[in-house]
Amino acid sequence: VGIGPFAVSAGPASAQQQPPGAENPNAAAKRAYEAGVKAYSAGRHQNAIDQLNVALRSGGLTSAEMAKGLYYRGVAYKKLNKPGLAISDLTSALWLKDGLSDADRASAEAARAEAYKSAGVAEGPAPVAVRPRDPAPAAAAAAAAPAL
Repeated sequence: VGIGPFAVSAGPASAQQQPPGAENPNAAAKRAYEAGVKAYSAGRHQNAIDQLNVALRSGGLTSAEMAKGLYYRGVAYKKLNKPGLAISDLTSALWLKDGLSDADRASAEAARAEAYKSAGVAEGPAPVAVRPRDPAPAAAAAAAAPAL
């Protein structure tokens, strides 16, 4: 409140109005998310990816919406024969806390397994067998070394 360079804000910054025509970022994210899901359901996979990109980059989605958006985008990538991108999104969707329901989680795991298969690799990295180190060669080498 005041005039000139010494004006004081009447409230917190979050309470300030946006300029006319400006849109709430959360509303824009939700609208892009819904458009992406609708495009995916209609079989327009590239359009779904484009809309979900907007939604996911905005930061205005809940954890569940973020996971579901990654899931839909991942499956759309898989349908467009882009298994690497599909694996990345589906893995991220699975890792998000409080994201996917049990049914969606099972579907995401199955879709990710299919993406790995279409990429020509087994699902996930192969486990590495680790054998305990054999102390005998080290002991023999130490015994054969000349004393200083």
